[in-house]
Amino acid sequence: MTILLDGTNGVTTAGITLGSTAIASTGAEINILDGVTSTAAELNILDGVTSTAAELNILDGVTSTTAELNILDGVTSTAAELNILDGVTSTAAELNIMDGVTTTAAEINLIDGGTARGTTALADGDGILINDAGTMRMTTVQTVKTYMGGNPYTAQSTSSNGYITFVGGIIIQWGYFSSGDTSVTTVTFPIAFPNACHSVAGLHRGTSGANDHRNGWCLTGSPGTSSMAIKNVTAATAAFYWIAIGH
Repeated sequence: MTILLDGTNGVTTAGITLGSTAIASTGAEINILDGVTSTAAELNILDGVTSTAAELNILDGVTSTTAELNILDGVTSTAAELNILDGVTSTAAELNIMDGVTTTAAEINLIDGGTARGTTALADGDGILINDAGTMRMTTVQTVKTYMGGNPYTAQSTSSNGYITFVGGIIIQWGYFSSGDTSVTTVTFPIAFPNACHSVAGLHRGTSGANDHRNGWCLTGSPGTSSMAIKNVTAATAAFYWIAIGH
């Protein structure tokens, strides 16, 4: 195609004029548009952009969506602050446990098993942390005092063959039995000692007879945790009272 440089269609040796506007772009600059398929609306997205090519290249390879990028809208954290989360594996639910916590690091560290024990005096109104059936609660020292000052035993039976168990595990049991002369009787404790029977004592129930002082009994071997064997060493049927201590 032949283009006349005589002013026809706005083309002269001085350049190209479209309407009353002269085209100042060079051929090289116009050639930049060679192959461009963007629409005017798409090109207008760049209207007002002041970023450099280097700054725009930061987005090279970014696959985040608009919604994902908008998460950062308003974020003022520094890179160092964001890096604190590096390696965190806690879930949102686990992190939310801290929501509303006003405890200081020093207060939390008191739970550390290696924390040194102090000698701070206790006074009414002081609190103690306890495990209440799986729920951690604070209670006052007065409450603990009332509990500890109550009955020191945990269970008991007041029958003639009975027992009492104390806080700490000590158990005292007692009973009564009778047996024929020189016979061995197995006496079963009202409850079994969980660990051991440490001591047994007994007394023969006498009468007004002249030979009552000769009546007696003895253990045949060591007492077990649930029973003991006792031999009547008298010459007749006799009755005996006994008491055993263990834990």
